[in-house]
Amino acid sequence: MVRLSIIIVNWNSGKYLEQCLRSIFKNKPRFSFEIVVVDNNSTDQSLKSIEKYHTWIEIIRNPTNMGLSKANNIGINKTTGKYILFLNPDTEILPETLNKIVRYFEEHKKIGALGPKLLNINRSVQTSCHGFITLAQVLFEISTLDKLFPKNRVNKLILGKFLGSIFSNLLANYKEYNKITKVNVVMGSCFLTSRATLEDVGYFDEHFFLYHEENELCYRLWKKGLNCIYFPKVSVIHYNKQSTSKIPEIVFFERCKSLLYYFRKHYSKRVVSFKIIAMFAMMINILIGLIFNKKKKGVIKNRLHILAYLLRN
Repeated sequence: MVRLSIIIVNWNSGKYLEQCLRSIFKNKPRFSFEIVVVDNNSTDQSLKSIEKYHTWIEIIRNPTNMGLSKANNIGINKTTGKYILFLNPDTEILPETLNKIVRYFEEHKKIGALGPKLLNINRSVQTSCHGFITLAQVLFEISTLDKLFPKNRVNKLILGKFLGSIFSNLLANYKEYNKITKVNVVMGSCFLTSRATLEDVGYFDEHFFLYHEENELCYRLWKKGLNCIYFPKVSVIHYNKQSTSKIPEIVFFERCKSLLYYFRKHYSKRVVSFKIIAMFAMMINILIGLIFNKKKKGVIKNRLHILAYLLRN
């Protein structure tokens, strides 16, 4: 058994996948590790760009795009590491990151997952953790009003008081971002856990095709009494949404489906409330689309299709 397995799910990530692998080998850990790239039927040149690494990594080629959760689970079953790092292909590992996150994880009890500080390309701090999904988040996420409220200290203190963990359980661009903190959820773009933990609480729920799969897993960790740790002593650059930005309408549909499934699974008594809020939020979304989006008919048709799905299911 190796000490660390790194699983990278790829779908049309272009140059970022090769850059990610290069950063791992440049800053490789001082212990045994393995890398598995699970490709979800990419049609670009991303796999071709990593051919030179073929003797050091394993590539699994899925015949179709199986989604993030299922691809990660395939990766788990193909690896042997004591610790498992789920890493987005649009990330860049910095010096000492792998050594320090594994060392902290194994030296502290009751950790279920750990995530480092995430940085934008200009080295500004990116959202690196957040709260569990709430009805307030459903309202903000489906309506897209969350884009109007930056994740900063003011909104943490004011909106967090009234809207719950969507704002209260995030870290703002101030001293908290330099403090090791117990949080609800660490971002799935760089997500460390252990094989023993996954065997205990279960793998990723494959009903989540895209988005919120790490939120749901962290919720199960919390129910087991395990902690999620934000660990800012090391950083990872995250270029963010390099693949999903190419298909925004499909991505939005999958986000909404994931929200509905999450409530059905963990808050079944709130599904009716979810649908009422989702309907209201979608009306806001359509209004915003009419005002700001030039493709008005396409936006309305897409949103009404999603709304019909949410109300029907």
